[in-house]
Amino acid sequence: MNEKHIVFVLCMAALNLFTAKHAHEVYLHPQNPVKHINESVELICTVAGCSQEIKFMWSTLLDSSTGGQSKTNQTISRLLFKTLSIEHEKIIVCKVICGGHKENKTKIRVYSFPTNPVISRIHELQLQCAIHNVYPPSKFKIQWFRGDTQISDEYDTSSSEVVAQGMHSIYKPTDEDRGKNITCKVTLNMEGVPEDRTVRSVTVQYGPAFITISNHTTVRLGERLELRCDTDRESSIMWTKLGKSGAVALGKDKELVFEHADWNHTGEYECEVSTAMGSWRSKVNVTVQDRPSVVPHLQNAIIPAVSCMTLLGAAAALILFLRNMKKNLQDIAIDALNT
Repeated sequence: MNEKHIVFVLCMAALNLFTAKHAHEVYLHPQNPVKHINESVELICTVAGCSQEIKFMWSTLLDSSTGGQSKTNQTISRLLFKTLSIEHEKIIVCKVICGGHKENKTKIRVYSFPTNPVISRIHELQLQCAIHNVYPPSKFKIQWFRGDTQISDEYDTSSSEVVAQGMHSIYKPTDEDRGKNITCKVTLNMEGVPEDRTVRSVTVQYGPAFITISNHTTVRLGERLELRCDTDRESSIMWTKLGKSGAVALGKDKELVFEHADWNHTGEYECEVSTAMGSWRSKVNVTVQDRPSVVPHLQNAIIPAVSCMTLLGAAAALILFLRNMKKNLQDIAIDALNT
């Protein structure tokens, strides 16, 4: 064997040894999870193709502490974040040593969108829509609607301002808005967020006094039903229930309460707000549903609880009764034969 062959054999042996040491694969999931602040997430790191002793190491991309709790079992290592915060938004690396070194990484992203926006009057001719505790603010947009018609440019962020993880937008109503429903819609545009968590809105009726009324209300039979009508001005309020035969006046307080809802409470209700400058109305629908049926436990429904002594007493009385009845029947039979 010449020198070139010897060098080739040595190189192939070294390559095979290197490949054997680095043949394992590292898997990390979920990849790039998106979670609401205060939720939890668990990262799972697994190894395949390693027959040697495995060592796991968790870190951030900058080799700092992850802030999570790790637990390792042979070929699986878990990293748990119980309560996520903005500080946990980072790239997490799972490093595995099995003869050689391999790693995989994922990025945790968080968002915050916990409450509905609030519309308030900040000036005689200005409305403010505010949304609090949102993150990341750059992913939110605020839109204004008159009825179903958009009245602000959804790409125009010049009227929105970020303040301490909150946002607000100012709208200047026109005469066309008087007596109309004005809606502030806040949308979160962030990939990975569940669709039912991306939009929140609030609607008021604009006028010299604008009305905020309960949303569509559904209650179960017998539950407490509470409707509320708020206004930003001193005004009188009248609640009525609308029906085919006309409107029925119900009360003059902001809150309309029925302690125990029944079928007659289903229907459409109207709140009328009156000021010296006029009156405005807003409506809400109420649905009363039947309570879920409950099947009683058969034993409890049919057989009352009795003591052992009670059962013995009843049995003794029954035996005595049967004996007496047998004797009476025998006497009757003897009398019949004698006659």
